[in-house]
Amino acid sequence: MPLRILMIAHLEDLYANPRRSGSRHGGPLAPETMLNVHQIQRAALSGAERAGLVDETPSG
Repeated sequence: MPLRILMIAHLEDLYANPRRSGSRHGGPLAPETMLNVHQIQRAALSGAERAGLVDETPSG
């Protein structure tokens, strides 16, 4: 997804959908996997903020 169109709703979906049915067996992802997802998206958005690509990280 292009960074210029990223909205809070996209991040909410990122967290909500895998919790319901993100595993390859159709069940929810493990808490550790969700933590990994969070750490990756936070690092990416923080890097974008440092590079001046966004004014403020949507994740806080």
